[in-house]
Amino acid sequence: VSVDDRRVGIDAQQAIRDEGLRLLVFDDHGQLERCAADLVLDQNAGAATFDRGGFDQRIGRRYALLRRRVRHAPLHVPAGSGSAGVVILLGGWPSLQTRSFAVDVSSRLAQAGAKVQIISGGADIAAVHDDVVVRRIIGDPTEVLAASAVAISTAGSTSWELCRVGMPSVLVAVADDQL
Repeated sequence: VSVDDRRVGIDAQQAIRDEGLRLLVFDDHGQLERCAADLVLDQNAGAATFDRGGFDQRIGRRYALLRRRVRHAPLHVPAGSGSAGVVILLGGWPSLQTRSFAVDVSSRLAQAGAKVQIISGGADIAAVHDDVVVRRIIGDPTEVLAASAVAISTAGSTSWELCRVGMPSVLVAVADDQL
């Protein structure tokens, strides 16, 4: 079982392990005081080993999670100037704050003449400008990236994938652990 949510406390983690399941816990920058994991992962640059209860730890960007398709994707070469645009990546299930940010930024970019696409993995997003394309994609966004000149993304795990393919990016922190 993989847990990437600070609200899943030690009691819930221990209950998972009591069921005989192995548990991976993501702990960005050592924010958890304690955990009951078999393995703790902090894939952030500058990550340090913390006393999280003596469990096995994988620390640092060398353990950054990349989807197989992204690991094998070619480096980003922006499409010709006639088709290049901006892609806004919102992650798996963006918060209302993140969605509002995306709608505001995409509308401003579209009004300035940019081709804009919003990619959301879980939540539906309503575009407020006719020239903004909204797509709900769970999985691999590499085709959309190939047709874009720059990405605007939340500063979570997706940022590692953008680095891997060499995508020029603007990263936005929408949660404390993304700062």
